[in-house]
Amino acid sequence: MQACAGARACYFYKSLYSNAMNKKSSFSRAAYEAWLASPQGAFVLHCQQALTRHMLAAWPRRGRSLLHCHCGTGLLLRQFWQHGFEVTGYEPEAALRALAYKNAPHSSDIEGGSLEHLPFDDDSIDFAVLSLPVANSAAVLRELWRVSRSGLLLLGWNSFSLAGIRWQVPSAEGTVALPPSASWWQAWCTLKRMQPQSSIACASTLLLPSGTWHEGFFAKINQTMQTLPCGAFAALRCDFAPSPASPSLPLSLFQSLNQPRINPVMERQQAAAPIQEKHNTACTCSGIRREQQSKAGAAAQHYAVQEHEKHCKI
Repeated sequence: MQACAGARACYFYKSLYSNAMNKKSSFSRAAYEAWLASPQGAFVLHCQQALTRHMLAAWPRRGRSLLHCHCGTGLLLRQFWQHGFEVTGYEPEAALRALAYKNAPHSSDIEGGSLEHLPFDDDSIDFAVLSLPVANSAAVLRELWRVSRSGLLLLGWNSFSLAGIRWQVPSAEGTVALPPSASWWQAWCTLKRMQPQSSIACASTLLLPSGTWHEGFFAKINQTMQTLPCGAFAALRCDFAPSPASPSLPLSLFQSLNQPRINPVMERQQAAAPIQEKHNTACTCSGIRREQQSKAGAAAQHYAVQEHEKHCKI
């Protein structure tokens, strides 16, 4: 009896997973992009950006290069640039590259070509970000490991979540299929084989079913970030060193993405302003002391002359 119950349970979960796979096969990028412009899609995008900021907080950013591979329409390129990275996007599809040019900062480059043969030298990029899933992910990860010096960040959807049971989002236009899920266990094993001494951290968001992805009673729960890949959107960060490098500047979870990035030249000027002000104050105080000392010396000399004249008259 127990064996029959276990078999029925396995069949039930297998049918749920196969339904999720069938839902993912009907994914339409045009419908998904239109859904991201809706209030519900904006809430999901906000959760994704918050998770990305959380994972990037362990990396130094100012003056460091970052390659976003398989960047799609470039929705995250401006966020990376605002955090201080020198960003380069890489997208194989020409139609998506055209949209990425519109969303990316003016100083960012958008490259195209095969994901398995990147046109970059070995260790020529500080950090790399890969949006999953991709075909032949093991070969793509090895290529990113070749061109990166310090670490990799993987971003993608996770079907092993409450939202993965149906893998679609109810919206005003009906239902919208979510993008395909990533093979997180395969990615973790590939990273550990390439860099056995690396430090790997994971996190996820959007914990509840897709019907709760909006501002309301369940918003706080969906926005919470877990250290386990149990949410619908997950991230996996691999630091090639045993422990991640400390960041040069802190990342605030409440940073407004509408604010432009601070110019490094202006940062140096702002950092030098207190020093210059301190120097000017010191010079002013020194001048006042010298003036007081000269007045005191003149008064003492005048007093000495008067005493000498009195002595001569006597």
